[in-house]
Amino acid sequence: MNPQRAVGRGSTWVLCLAACLLARLAVAQDAEEPVALPRYLGEARLILDQPTTLPTGLSTGVGVSFARAAGTSGRFAWGARGSWSTATEYSLIESVRDDEVRAGVFGMLRQLLGRGFAGLRLGVGGNWVRETRTRAQAGRAGTTGTDLSPSSNYLYPTADLEALVVLRVWHAWGLTLGGGPSFQLVDGEITARFATGVGVSWQR
Repeated sequence: MNPQRAVGRGSTWVLCLAACLLARLAVAQDAEEPVALPRYLGEARLILDQPTTLPTGLSTGVGVSFARAAGTSGRFAWGARGSWSTATEYSLIESVRDDEVRAGVFGMLRQLLGRGFAGLRLGVGGNWVRETRTRAQAGRAGTTGTDLSPSSNYLYPTADLEALVVLRVWHAWGLTLGGGPSFQLVDGEITARFATGVGVSWQR
């Protein structure tokens, strides 16, 4: 088994178990004051993902999102999100770096759980990928500029389905955990991968 892939799967399972624990704590805690679904929700998170152009490895980065409730009940919300992540693969011939910038819009169904809520978020958008290859020992041969590190850029349409748990910890601030499948259209074929994230939230 590839060690990098094993690390990626292990991280995914750890975050999934942490999400289950966070949901359990949200249900177990007794709210000291009436809790309602927030009208506004902002989030900043650390993300773990599988890179688009690399066959192995783990892409890590940061992401932000903002959602607003639609209607008086707050059960449905809509918003926008964006993220950046990177991964690098090394070999004796070259190193390959994958930088990804994702942006899109989403709709979310939400349900109260004690001092927090659980949500199911469906989003669509695009993923801009920049792949940079650096040849080993090319600098010693006098290679410079784009010949030393040629880059390629790609843009892929994406769709994401994510389960999200938000727990209010102190006033408007809280913790978030989420994860789910991400689909991309790459060279005419739909590819699937699993993305997870943990972060902090602000709600009002």
